[in-house]
Amino acid sequence: MLIFSVLKTLQDQELTVELKNDLQIRGQLKSVDQFLNIKLDNIRVLDEERYPHMVAVRNCFIRGSTVRYVQLPRQAVDTQLLEDATRRAMAPQRSSPSAQALSPSNLAIGAAVSLFEITTLGQPLEVLKTQAAANRTDSLLTSFRKIAQRGPGITPFYQGLIPWAWIESATTGGILLFTASAVESWAVEHGVKPGAAGLYGGVAGGIAQAYLAMGVTTRMKTVEITRSKPLTTTGPSPPSPLPGHPAAPARALTPWQVFVDLYRREGVRGINRGVNAVALRQALNWGSRIGIARAAEGGIREWKGKKKDEALGAGEKVLASVIGGALGCWNHPIEVIRVEMQSLSKARSPARPANPTIVSTAKYIYAEDGLRGLFRGVTPRVGLSIWRTICLVSLGDHVKSIVKKVDAASGPL
Repeated sequence: MLIFSVLKTLQDQELTVELKNDLQIRGQLKSVDQFLNIKLDNIRVLDEERYPHMVAVRNCFIRGSTVRYVQLPRQAVDTQLLEDATRRAMAPQRSSPSAQALSPSNLAIGAAVSLFEITTLGQPLEVLKTQAAANRTDSLLTSFRKIAQRGPGITPFYQGLIPWAWIESATTGGILLFTASAVESWAVEHGVKPGAAGLYGGVAGGIAQAYLAMGVTTRMKTVEITRSKPLTTTGPSPPSPLPGHPAAPARALTPWQVFVDLYRREGVRGINRGVNAVALRQALNWGSRIGIARAAEGGIREWKGKKKDEALGAGEKVLASVIGGALGCWNHPIEVIRVEMQSLSKARSPARPANPTIVSTAKYIYAEDGLRGLFRGVTPRVGLSIWRTICLVSLGDHVKSIVKKVDAASGPL
């Protein structure tokens, strides 16, 4: 409390206390406590005619709740220092970094950055990775060709983008940035090193986004990429309007029709199949990516001779994200297991588990394709991981710093 600190410095100084009943007492300050209860010695009342009963009193105790004003001796007070202290006390209190990280703006930033990532290079790399992981006997070039044959131009490489990838990115990007930023900032505040703090934040963010948003969307993205096309609707094909001509071709199911059909056949568990594998993958993904990227940032600072709190340049941040993204792919077998659990590919072996779990699916893949099968599609996944880490770590940090500067410049409303 500012006034308490000031009064503590004026012990044995003469001052005047005005009470709420208009009584003014001047005396020597002997003590004051945090409740602003004041003890005065050698007192005198300024209006003795109005308060004659106070003339004989030489010291008194004044309860802080009865005080209206305290008049301080000018020569005993550093007014400039008092003005500065008053301004600081009246200024908006800055929240801790972990409290700042809980800002709702991080949800919007994460969603925007994630949408940018998936709409540019993210979805083509995701499609290629999923195709290779679901068809483990195909080479990467064969997977690329099969995707290209599904439609004109580059549209086959954006299968599942609308609506599932956009829904997933708009939700999971915000959840990741919000949760990971809060946990990472809290960990740093409590003395955890940046690399370990990034690991904790990434694991928490990955688990949160998997169970809150990714179960259905990841399953439906994989279904869209791996299902046979065209997939006909239930019931017979519509007859030809011209007698003697062949029946009209079967209509292809839309993504929403596939979702409804899957839900009717398999229920909630069917549209969320593989969610535990997704959660494990996301925890390992973002724990590794963010943790390694933060550790790489520290190494770059040491290499460049920069101070611990000195900001890195854009190129240096991207380099750290490339390192984090590439090395974060060590868990690729989990991704292959996840794709196999969620796939609708018709090229299935009778040995494939009817109700797949992480362990049973891993055993099946290893029995069918050996150790190499668990690493199918790793090349496009490295590229995807690097691009995703650049967007959600480097670009995300950059956008957050811009928003923070704008908020600081605008000040309180």
